[in-house]
Amino acid sequence: MRHTAIFAVFFGLLASAATAEEVALVIGNGNYDQLRDVRRGGEVFRSAGSLKNAGVLVTSAEDADGRRLAAVTAEFAQVAARADGAVVVLSGRFVHSSVETYFLPSDSTGPGLAEVSGKALPLSVVQALLAKLPGRAVLLLASDQSAARVDSYLSEGIGQIRPAQGVTVFQADPSTAADFMESVLAVPEAAIVVQAQRMRGITVSGFMPEGLKFLRDEAGIAPAPKAGSDEEGYWNAIRDLDTAEAYELYIRRFPNGAHVGEARKAAADIRDEPNREARREEESLALSRNQRREIQRDLSLLDYNTRGIDGIFGKGTRAAVGAWQEKNGFDPTGYLTRAQITSLKAQSDRRAAELEAQAERRRIEQEREDRAYWRETGALGDEAGYRAYLKQYPDGRYAEIANARLRAIEDERRNSVGERERRFWDDVTAADTVEAYDAYLEQLPDGTFAEEARARREELIKEQKNSKAEEAAKNVEEQMRMNAGTRRVIEQRLNVLGLKPGPVDGTFDERTRRAIRRFQSERGLEVTGYLNESAVVRILAESILR
Repeated sequence: MRHTAIFAVFFGLLASAATAEEVALVIGNGNYDQLRDVRRGGEVFRSAGSLKNAGVLVTSAEDADGRRLAAVTAEFAQVAARADGAVVVLSGRFVHSSVETYFLPSDSTGPGLAEVSGKALPLSVVQALLAKLPGRAVLLLASDQSAARVDSYLSEGIGQIRPAQGVTVFQADPSTAADFMESVLAVPEAAIVVQAQRMRGITVSGFMPEGLKFLRDEAGIAPAPKAGSDEEGYWNAIRDLDTAEAYELYIRRFPNGAHVGEARKAAADIRDEPNREARREEESLALSRNQRREIQRDLSLLDYNTRGIDGIFGKGTRAAVGAWQEKNGFDPTGYLTRAQITSLKAQSDRRAAELEAQAERRRIEQEREDRAYWRETGALGDEAGYRAYLKQYPDGRYAEIANARLRAIEDERRNSVGERERRFWDDVTAADTVEAYDAYLEQLPDGTFAEEARARREELIKEQKNSKAEEAAKNVEEQMRMNAGTRRVIEQRLNVLGLKPGPVDGTFDERTRRAIRRFQSERGLEVTGYLNESAVVRILAESILR
């Protein structure tokens, strides 16, 4: 099989591997070219930063195709042979047979046996490497699949994993896997098996002693406080209580104590913070960056402006949380409880479904009106009909057809007109201003290109009227600083919604702008062709539902 050739280098490189303490391979495949996407499949890629910050040497890739998958796997093999510990995180689509499980690259054309033998990563290859680090080897698998049958040899999903000796295997959905990376695997001295068993939605198998740790803090746990005076022991107890009343008790008992200044400041800070208990309750939830992003998305979908979806709870997010709490009868502290997060999520899911249903009804009605107007205009096959249709539906269902046929008519007309008028018209179209078209119509009111001149003149006037609003919308989109990967995801989602954004290449061309305008029109939003945070949240939410 071809995968044997692709991954043969995986083992050949081990002899010359670099030295490292803990290493990781993280691959998050959420967007597949021809297979169904994996919701939040790429979140583990973004969570790889928490491992890097903890000192782990990380090799990572997002939406890796077959070539990239082989390359990063070989790169990881180079540094894994002499590592003290290793973790491999694979999030995306899997298929399995009775004896093997395969991780699919993003360019898979199908999950059949021929496809997986050529491009997919067999988990036996991964486990063979991890087995060389018994007791310090972690395999984390994430997917949203069910076990549907593919053919007589393969089924979808991870299937039954037989962990290699000394390898600890975790399985979860992509979002839970990302949270587990940030809140457990990236934390020194964390008992990873115990923590996994406490989390909802994650299973563990293979090597699983209670005290198993992936990251060790050998440089040191802080030494125990010196036993000494009664004051030090009392102060430690006061700090554990961490209340204004406790700090004041310390000051009364030790008015000249070593920590009086610290105690006064702590008591003042507590009294000056009106929602301290609410803050501490939220902090006890230990929300990960991904969980915070999800909360911001939920608030945005409910029309609460968080001023960004970045996983950072700044003033905008706190104000949005407070507004949501007030509307729902909670004390508007700006800090969330676990029950409130659950309620917010339920409202967001319900709102997403409502918006999708509204958009579908509006789309059907607009499409019916569009078809009817086309039958009376463009379907007649003449220039006047095409222009009438485009004036009413510039981004309509038949806009591409009408524009293409008009170009053919205009090209034919240009080739048949006299040399003098043709040169005059070429100068006018090169200038492409209202004044240039006025000059043409003044000299040749019944000229060959008169209708075309009037139509373009009207378009330019309309563009000038809308220029301020369009510029403002453009600035809002630019402030979002979307990278090429984010733009590709949006183009793919617009394509899922049937809005024809053109190639999924991360470049917003006129076809993409038209698709965005169609999205905005179908949902009753301001039609600008440019995105804001709210529109992005809706595109992602509705395409996932679809």
